[in-house]
Amino acid sequence: MNTDRYSSPLRVFRPLALGALVLILAGALTAPLDAMGQTCYSVNTGDWETASTWADNSGGAAGSCSASSGYPTGGENAVIENGHFVQIDTSPSTALDVGDVTVKDDGTLQPSLTPEETRSFTPVNLEVLSDGAGGALLEFVNSGSGRLDITASGTFKNEETVTMTGQSLSVTGLGDSRNQGSITVGDGGVLDVDDDFFNDASGSLDYTGGTLEFGSNFQNSGTVTRDKFSLAKFDGGGDTQTISGSNLTGGNGGFSELTVTANSKVDPSPDNGKILVTGALTVNSGGQYGTDPAVGGQEDADLRYEGESFSVDGTLFADVVEFAADNIGSSYTTVAGAIFAKVDIINNTAVEVGTSSFTVNGPVFVNSGNALNVSNNGTSLELASDFQNNGTIEASGSGTIKFNGEGKETDCSLGGTSDLTCARDTGNSSDKNSVQEYAGASATYNALRIQDGDGDGIAETDVKFADSGSPVVVDSDLIIKEASLEAVRPIELNNGNLDVRTDGTIDFSGDRVLTLSGSNPSSVTTQDPLSIAEITVDKFEGTATFNNDVTVAERLSMLAGTVEPAGTLTIENVLQLGDPNVNSTSPVIDVTAGGGTLKLVSDGGNDAYVEYVDSDGDGTSDGSIAGPVTYQRYLNGSVDWYYMATPDGTNTTFDEFLQQGPNSNINDLRTRGVTGADDKENNSLFASVRLYDESEPGPIDPSGNEVDAGWKAIDCEGGYSGCVTGLGDPMQSGHGYAVYGYKDDVGRTSQSGFSKTIDSNVESPRTNTTFDFTPLLQANGQGDGIDKNDGWNLLGNPYMTTLDFCAMSGSNLQGNNNDNTKPDVQVWDPQNGGYASYNCDNDAAVGAGSGLENGYIAPHQAFFVKATTTSPSLTINDITSVQGDTSDFFQKQAPQDSKPPAVRLQLALDDYKYTTSAAFLEDRTTGVDNSDSYYFGGKSKKSGMSFYSVLDDGTAITSNALPRDLSDEVTVPLVIDGCYYKTALQGEAEITWPTLRNLPESWGFVLKDTQTGAEIDLSSKSSHTFNYDATGNCSTASKSASSTSQKKSLSAGVVQHSVAKDGSGPDPRFELVINPDAALNSIENSMGSGSFTVRTTSDEVVIENLPPPNAGANVEVQHKPDGKENADFTTLTTLSADKSTDSHSVKKEELEPGEHTFRLLATSKSSKRTLAERTVGIFDEDIVVYPNPVEPSQQATVNVSTEESKTVTLALYNTLGQRVRILYRGEVRGTKSITIDTDQLASGVYFIRMEGDGVSGVTQMTVLN
Repeated sequence: MNTDRYSSPLRVFRPLALGALVLILAGALTAPLDAMGQTCYSVNTGDWETASTWADNSGGAAGSCSASSGYPTGGENAVIENGHFVQIDTSPSTALDVGDVTVKDDGTLQPSLTPEETRSFTPVNLEVLSDGAGGALLEFVNSGSGRLDITASGTFKNEETVTMTGQSLSVTGLGDSRNQGSITVGDGGVLDVDDDFFNDASGSLDYTGGTLEFGSNFQNSGTVTRDKFSLAKFDGGGDTQTISGSNLTGGNGGFSELTVTANSKVDPSPDNGKILVTGALTVNSGGQYGTDPAVGGQEDADLRYEGESFSVDGTLFADVVEFAADNIGSSYTTVAGAIFAKVDIINNTAVEVGTSSFTVNGPVFVNSGNALNVSNNGTSLELASDFQNNGTIEASGSGTIKFNGEGKETDCSLGGTSDLTCARDTGNSSDKNSVQEYAGASATYNALRIQDGDGDGIAETDVKFADSGSPVVVDSDLIIKEASLEAVRPIELNNGNLDVRTDGTIDFSGDRVLTLSGSNPSSVTTQDPLSIAEITVDKFEGTATFNNDVTVAERLSMLAGTVEPAGTLTIENVLQLGDPNVNSTSPVIDVTAGGGTLKLVSDGGNDAYVEYVDSDGDGTSDGSIAGPVTYQRYLNGSVDWYYMATPDGTNTTFDEFLQQGPNSNINDLRTRGVTGADDKENNSLFASVRLYDESEPGPIDPSGNEVDAGWKAIDCEGGYSGCVTGLGDPMQSGHGYAVYGYKDDVGRTSQSGFSKTIDSNVESPRTNTTFDFTPLLQANGQGDGIDKNDGWNLLGNPYMTTLDFCAMSGSNLQGNNNDNTKPDVQVWDPQNGGYASYNCDNDAAVGAGSGLENGYIAPHQAFFVKATTTSPSLTINDITSVQGDTSDFFQKQAPQDSKPPAVRLQLALDDYKYTTSAAFLEDRTTGVDNSDSYYFGGKSKKSGMSFYSVLDDGTAITSNALPRDLSDEVTVPLVIDGCYYKTALQGEAEITWPTLRNLPESWGFVLKDTQTGAEIDLSSKSSHTFNYDATGNCSTASKSASSTSQKKSLSAGVVQHSVAKDGSGPDPRFELVINPDAALNSIENSMGSGSFTVRTTSDEVVIENLPPPNAGANVEVQHKPDGKENADFTTLTTLSADKSTDSHSVKKEELEPGEHTFRLLATSKSSKRTLAERTVGIFDEDIVVYPNPVEPSQQATVNVSTEESKTVTLALYNTLGQRVRILYRGEVRGTKSITIDTDQLASGVYFIRMEGDGVSGVTQMTVLN
């Protein structure tokens, strides 16, 4: 241990009432007992002051003592002989002064029984001796109002018995005093030893109700008897007094009440390292218990305290102070003063800081099942080192808890509703140590103040809230000045303020949470911008003011109340408006009242968004934003078109939306070709802000002009839907726009190019939870109905949140099928140079990149939908159920096993990706239907990859809906296009299949490379790499527009791929072959020429060489008796992937005589197929042929058996009934074996027929030659 561990200049003293036991030791036992004057010997029992009691020698004549008075006085010695009983009269008021007094064995010295006054008896040395027989007695028993006070100015030695009740024995000499017998200090009695006192191993010290006072060292190796009224007092007054010995703890040792008087110093040095105190402990002002490390080194003795009044007005040093009163639930151990020790609160103990202060200059541990109370008014608990709490902190009043680290980093995370001040001043800000806290500790304060208070501008108080999971609750203010706070655990300010003042810092880095609660106004004030993971505002209609810049990295949860930002309030991830668990809380971020700024940022890695809550279902979001919002859109591509939309209510103009800085006249995204633009040309060729008009034929201009007919400048003429007069007009919510991103910006002296961030000014954020796109939808055919190029509408996300497109409701849109209300959506991806789409019906993300994952439409994003007939509709019925799957309480995605079967392929070449898919749905076709997603693109994009399937007529499809109940093999042509400007892309490309979802196990999926002939089974590999070196037609791809010249508009439309002139369809690079019978084919292909045989033995039919099943199909072994009317096949056993065998047998006795057919039937979920059949005959047991079948180079043997001697003919017949030969003609008695030469027989089935006198029989033989 460090020797200065518990040192501190902070010492707080408070007097504490003690009991009646004080023991003081002084001096050493050195003076000889007969060092003074004449000695008188008792000769009989009597009074001390009677001459006849004494003689001048032992056993001499009575009255012969030559003392001046006839009895010992004036420094003369006295010896009380064996068996004599001498009394001292307490009536006279004069002191009785004598020299040495010796009470021999069986002698007695005691006061008179009827004292009237208090008299002093002052021997020099006092001995009670023993010759081994026992019986010597020094007895001072007060039986009246008077008393006899004995003061020995020399030494005191007891070998027998000393009893004091109501009397005082004082030893004030320079010698040591020793008890080797029995000393009893009864009620009111006092043993006052000014010199060293030894209670030896043979000694017994009983001070029940009495007092021990020691002016010097005390050593106890004997036994001690005491009660709660026993008092031990150390009053040496200067030199250090030691407490030593082997018996200072437990039932035979320790102390009840213990007092260290003013200016006294006690050094505990017990043999076992611990001293027990069970009553009041008092260290008076100026007194000291234990060794000061600054003077004498570290105190290594422990103190175990089991009493209820612990008061240190002086100082107390110990290695460990254990508070172990076992009083929780019934009383408290009251503490006061200053101690330098580690404190352990153990043994079911409740410790309470009294009405003054208690300072601990050492670690404090509140163990489980124990309590620390800081509730009394005026109470101050000051902790100068680490604090660990696994018990209970009680702080229901207005007490103060102070942390004074004295160079140590200090943990402030204990609990209670007390004031908490964390302060220290060492002048060395780097002098710290770490802190800990057990999990589960409560932490509630009335106020929390962390500050130096010395005004030197140095942050010297460093506080860390140890992480236990539960929050630190502050019912008033959290003030930090010239100090630092590391908020590892959550902080809740209940009606309080966060005030970080001069030279103060607060660290909320990492996963930190600040909660503002209560109904009173509160504020957050910091010297530097505050960054924090989460803030929760639950103010019950109260207001929280953010006076400085605040950045919330993860979530600002507006559950209730108002936030007024005076600086910039930045949301980097989620802004939650409302409490989903409480109705109608109406939280508000009032930007106007605060005078500051609310910013939702986009940095390329993360886009901030709003979570809307409508807890009462009234169609209005519970929360709202009053005033403008700066909502960022990150442009992470390059010079290109971007599809954008505004999330405002009604007032945001195009100018405000396209800002990159705080002023709409500078630092905005450069605009051209429209009214109010930075560069104005009266030519729609240069319009950089456009809308899409569905009524035009297109969207690709059939004339081949560079500008597509459907795209219009926003200040268009001719009455097109959505036209405005210029950039100063408001944008229309729900409408989508195309904005061209130039490399150069307006008003910048240096250009950074891409990426760019647009700081869109949103004037009136939407609060309605419903939105209807229907008035914006059009479906105009060109006289030939609405075909694949008609009905395309560019819409936009009207909310500051991610939309789950598949959660919208729509009708008469591409993707709607029968009663299915899930439409199809297309989003332009400038980074991958193509359209990403999501087919809600197929549940497939396809197109550019990895497709539109989850069907989510980001804030600011515009998107295409296609109307298939007139009267289309699309609505957001409730934004709280349509907002994306982005939080814990908006989980809407269906489980994977309920999604339709699908395969998704992704092509990658260089940095380009494109995805296509096929899904298998009920009631779909292999042609075009409403569940297909068109490949929505065009050849005018400057560069990118395309990967799509093609129908026979050349229509390009990115998500192909195929029948769920496929019965025949289907081939899906897959086309690859890749252009970099006008040059076809070349290089090593890779196709992967990241999604193989819920596919039937019996189906097979093979990717065929038509150029190389490679065939890849998707179930056995995960990718295919190939060389893409086609010279595709990229001649219509435009060059990139520069900052000064824009010659192209964007393109959109359904791609039409070229097909063969003979009508045979497209010529693709790849084909995806889907075979619903692949599993059956696999089993059939595994059967060799020798597979599946059926043979008979003497008692069984054995079916062998069965094929192995697989995961997609089972094999049934079936049987049917031939010649039986209406007989069907029955299944004998079923083989599966987890139940396979090579053979199966049937007992002959289970089969009727005759021919029997056995077959193998392969079954999958979609189909069945007979793999093979075999027929055998089961006949009488009188004719048995073996082996059967007969293989090449084998000879068959037929056994014929008859019960009696018979003449028979045995003949061989073929299946046509023709006799082949006679095998035997003659007598058979019992059994006869005949060999059959089969070498000349053709392979096939033969019958052996036996005929004779009263006998007949047939059996079958199979020959394999």
